[in-house]
Amino acid sequence: MNYRFTFLTERLIRCEYAPDAVFVDGPTQTVLCRDLDAPDIACSEENGVRIWRSSALTLRHVPNGRGFSADSLRIEAADGSFVWTHGSPNLEDLPGTLRTLDNANGTLNMHSGERHRFTGSVISRKGWTVLDDSRTLLLKPDGFLAPRPGAGGEDFYFFGYGHDYQGALRDYHRLTGPAPLPPKFALGLWWSRWWPYKDQDLLQIVGQFESAGVPLSICVVDMDWHVVYNPHHTGWTGYSWNPAFFPDPEGFLSTLHAKGAHVCLNLHPHEGVAPHEAAYGRMCRRLGRDPAAGDVIPFQLANEEFLRAYFEELHHPLEAQGVDFWWIDWQQGERWDLPDVDPLWYLNHLHARDLARGGRKRPLVFSRWGDHGSHRTPVGFSGDTFATWETLNM
Repeated sequence: MNYRFTFLTERLIRCEYAPDAVFVDGPTQTVLCRDLDAPDIACSEENGVRIWRSSALTLRHVPNGRGFSADSLRIEAADGSFVWTHGSPNLEDLPGTLRTLDNANGTLNMHSGERHRFTGSVISRKGWTVLDDSRTLLLKPDGFLAPRPGAGGEDFYFFGYGHDYQGALRDYHRLTGPAPLPPKFALGLWWSRWWPYKDQDLLQIVGQFESAGVPLSICVVDMDWHVVYNPHHTGWTGYSWNPAFFPDPEGFLSTLHAKGAHVCLNLHPHEGVAPHEAAYGRMCRRLGRDPAAGDVIPFQLANEEFLRAYFEELHHPLEAQGVDFWWIDWQQGERWDLPDVDPLWYLNHLHARDLARGGRKRPLVFSRWGDHGSHRTPVGFSGDTFATWETLNM
């Protein structure tokens, strides 16, 4: 049989179609736990239509050996409040969030002239929504991703919660994992400005907060903390302190910590590792490359060996100096060398997991929204916004 239906609760149904009858039981990028409150189900068949009933929903399916369609899959609310057929648009979906507000005046993208698309949510005035998990990858125990088995198909979750929005959100978090408790300092005052500050400039600013009796929890150091590859290089990516601005990084970080401030460094990893980096030789040795060639090591999202070296050789030494967490800024785009994976989602996930290694720290990432599952990697930020009423009204 190449269909599978699972009532996870009275009002939450997983619907799967696998052409080769190979189904996914393990966690995915979005879904972590399916062991919820399996209800009692009444099963029957009428004129070739298979019927499953919980106290809240009735699912009707006509098995035809092919994929789902409006004629073959139907779900009804027991109280008659809605009838859903496969593929029905939900024009009353209460939207989630935006990936970013960069270039946005309200929902309008000022560069393209198009409207930004909100992430789908699991609540709707219609009383039902669908969370599509068909294209996500499998989440392995080591935190890396693996392709789904089989030949594709459909894998989605039908939320039939009516107007019980709190119930839908509660079960969404049970299904996809809870938002972790951030470290206490993340709830304090943050300071950030994109400007070529030197260490003494930043220490002076932090000192002004201190003199005014205002406790500063986080000092965010923007991209000028690191050196630039060459004058023709964009300079977004870097892992080596700029000695002209930060001649004594350990002393700078230690002084900030002594004043009660935690430190976040800006990060744009997409340009890889250039030969000028202090860690270039170590990265080459880890990856079996010849450092004498002087080639830029490309960022390889699908290469687990590269990703391990990325954290252990580039980030861990800086964290040992006193960097508390990372601001994963833009530049990653929405596609990379791993099919169907938003690189921003994967970077957020990997950085949060790595920072929490050994159970010493609560996971904390400062980044944009990477779609469903990103609630597990706080803190999110909006991007570069327009200060307008339209934006505030979103």
